Amino acid sequence: MDLLGPSPTVGVDLGRSTIKVAAVRGGKSPRLIRAAIHPTPDGAIEGGTVRNAPALTAALRAVLRSSGIHRWRAVVGMGGRTALVRTVTLPSMPADELKNAVRWEAERHLPLRIDEAVLDAQVAREVTEDGQRRTEVLMAAVPERDALLFYQVARDAGLNVAALEVSSLALARTNASSGTLTAMVDIGADATEIVIVHPTLPPACRSLPIGSDHLAQSPPAVPGAEHEGTAAAPGLHDLVDGLAKSIDYFQAQARKEKIERVVLTGDGVHAADVAQMLAAELSVPVEIGDPLARLTVPDGVAQQLGNHRASLAVAIGLALRSFP
Repeated sequence: MDLLGPSPTVGVDLGRSTIKVAAVRGGKSPRLIRAAIHPTPDGAIEGGTVRNAPALTAALRAVLRSSGIHRWRAVVGMGGRTALVRTVTLPSMPADELKNAVRWEAERHLPLRIDEAVLDAQVAREVTEDGQRRTEVLMAAVPERDALLFYQVARDAGLNVAALEVSSLALARTNASSGTLTAMVDIGADATEIVIVHPTLPPACRSLPIGSDHLAQSPPAVPGAEHEGTAAAPGLHDLVDGLAKSIDYFQAQARKEKIERVVLTGDGVHAADVAQMLAAELSVPVEIGDPLARLTVPDGVAQQLGNHRASLAVAIGLALRSFP
């Protein structure tokens, strides 16, 4: 008999600049029992790919030890350009035929060789188009080599790795509004994950190769012009443009649906007035997200995190993954 409830699940978000871990005990009222944010060793991860596995493993092991996280079940996130998510629409068919059709569609839609990728898929919903029943399938794929490295790092650090998951899909679980069409935007050091979520629609995911590193860059000097520090960094314009195009594309597909809010999370949420610029450009309310809002959080953990709660969004989403 487990008097404390189900065993915790640890979400592990390995980013270029920081390692984030969050241990959540699930149930009717999920409880955050451990959390930590720690710098990533220089060069250990670049572009969403592990470059120095021994250094990364040692750093993760130290984070787990210092935060009191044991050999618990873990879900490890993979993001950036190596992780791909697509939604495809197929005719209704038996499950065994659907499985083969998904693999064929994956070869057409994903810029990866299917025999070199780890592919997962699930039925998102059934729809009717022109009087015909069709099935929308959400596909996620990552290069097998990268997946094995992320798995190895977490396992060698002392965790029981139960799953690898695309970071943007984990981010969707932290959405605090159940009925609002929301663009979740997680700004990392070298990439930004975007996922547009709604209870009745499959999530739409995109990764932009722009992060807080780019937002901090100074704008180029203009001969004869005086700069008072008010000009925005080029990376900020690229981020705003990329997000605006993602929203426009989604709304063109969804037709009647309109984005009602943008929620920012990640290490770069406070950089370069990004919230103000996005709100002005998109004419949509923009807020800093709190992925801990729906969790019970002990006072000690809350004080430890301070104003870095938004950085834990992906790690919290990973830890909230349900298992059969």
